[in-house]
Amino acid sequence: MSDILKSGVDVKKGVIIGIFAAKGGVGKTTFSTNLATLLAKRLPNRVLLIDANVSVPNIGIHLGILNPPVPIQSVIEGEAEPEEAVIHLNFGLDVIAGRFSVEGVSRVIDWKGILTPLLSKYSVVVMDSSPGLGSETLSVMRTSDLAVVVSTPIAPALAGTLQTIRRLERLNVPIACVVVNMVMGKPYEIPVSEIRRKLKGFDVFEIEADHKVPESIA
Repeated sequence: MSDILKSGVDVKKGVIIGIFAAKGGVGKTTFSTNLATLLAKRLPNRVLLIDANVSVPNIGIHLGILNPPVPIQSVIEGEAEPEEAVIHLNFGLDVIAGRFSVEGVSRVIDWKGILTPLLSKYSVVVMDSSPGLGSETLSVMRTSDLAVVVSTPIAPALAGTLQTIRRLERLNVPIACVVVNMVMGKPYEIPVSEIRRKLKGFDVFEIEADHKVPESIA
């Protein structure tokens, strides 16, 4: 993870880092949470993690915030100010979490408007986007200064990764790195060395699968 932090992430300046994955279940939210936590260790109280997966928010599950007093949906709907939604965790990380709802939001998401009053307070904002390439994800892409793309070493996930990279390039969003997550070394996996060849020009990092990760969320 420390190598990933060195890959284009300038923590001396305010920067919005979008975390993306075309396919669900690749560990994007776990990665977002761990990245924000590590950054917060370097910059206590200067890192904000936002659950931008508005339709199916999961950041709260990872951090034990199951019923946020002011969820991100209330901010999007104009029912609350962004500052009201910030939850201060005791290890130096600030979070805006979401609530579970079948209704969704009725407004187009204006992330720039939401983040404007917050950016002066934070060195880094980490946004955990929705999986896929729908409107929620694209709104985060258009807001991000820097992107990290998360995948697993299997063909469907990597196909989605290529689509995600192309879309980010069209939007002129710099890609800090591609993270190949949950690597187990199984015969059906595409070797990380081959993935690096296919993604020549991008920094590709590998994270091995660890049974302790799902245990920590349970």
